[in-house]
Amino acid sequence: MRVSVICPGVIETPILDKGNPPDLPPLASGMLAGGSRELVTRVGRPYPADRFALDVLRAVERNRAVIIAPSSARLQWLMQRLMPGVVEKITRRTATWARANLARPE
Repeated sequence: MRVSVICPGVIETPILDKGNPPDLPPLASGMLAGGSRELVTRVGRPYPADRFALDVLRAVERNRAVIIAPSSARLQWLMQRLMPGVVEKITRRTATWARANLARPE
């Protein structure tokens, strides 16, 4: 038996609009209470879920141990592996900026 780990980038799913489901913990960075679509779309377009699934299936067929998809997420993954403290600091600053600048009117 073989095992693969999937490290997804930003994938087009309802979690971007609604946030985490109630049975999962809140996002560690606490980006935006109502989801993070606005922040994500400022960075780039989310990867389509169907293309993500095909990428993962192809990688499993090739017996890849670590699957990073889409390929644009590789740099972020590598930075997190090499410099977790720096990435955490950047994430906190981004979350603070997002809360201040992307607040949704109630």
